[in-house]
Amino acid sequence: MKLAWKDADVAEMPSVGTHITAFDGLDEVPGGYGAKLAWARSRAQAFRTEFASTGTPDTVTTCDLVTLPYPTKFGLFRASRAIAPFLSITNRMLVVRWREEDGRRRVLLFEPSDVELGQNTPYFAALIRRTPAPLRSLLTTEHGTVLQHLARLGIAPADVDYLMFDHLHTRTCAAGSAPPDRRPTSAAPSSRSSPTPRSSCSATNCSP
Repeated sequence: MKLAWKDADVAEMPSVGTHITAFDGLDEVPGGYGAKLAWARSRAQAFRTEFASTGTPDTVTTCDLVTLPYPTKFGLFRASRAIAPFLSITNRMLVVRWREEDGRRRVLLFEPSDVELGQNTPYFAALIRRTPAPLRSLLTTEHGTVLQHLARLGIAPADVDYLMFDHLHTRTCAAGSAPPDRRPTSAAPSSRSSPTPRSSCSATNCSP
């Protein structure tokens, strides 16, 4: 994947959270991948103890966004011998709320996917074109948008502090391929930070 930024472009971005030191030194462990894995496992208990001591969030809410077909070979790889070409997956958003030590309330959205824009991803767009219209509603179920879920939880978009994604393949392609009047703008104008910088990609280097 060709990134739209260089390391120097994001070097001065504010950091999010606290550096985890439990696994420092992994790159220097001799003996190959097996030795590194064994070392990481030995350090995992120390990390578990450290992480548990940092406290817990006030609430973690799971919000279903969309259920849709996904290629079995991508979703399960070699773990399944099913002959069905597709499996059913549900994209979900996590809403995490907590308080800082000074009492400030924080809200983090994990995977706040834009379902409508996601349909512009080359893979999903091609799948939609190949699927007869009467079957589309049977294969895909939209449970609610990000803004609808926030309204249900009593959270204003401006109260969201952090947006976090596990990766941006679908999200960035969707944003880049949308018409100008549908390209996303920030739904959280007061957001302090976004853990992942904006990127762009073409139809040839995107994956679902």
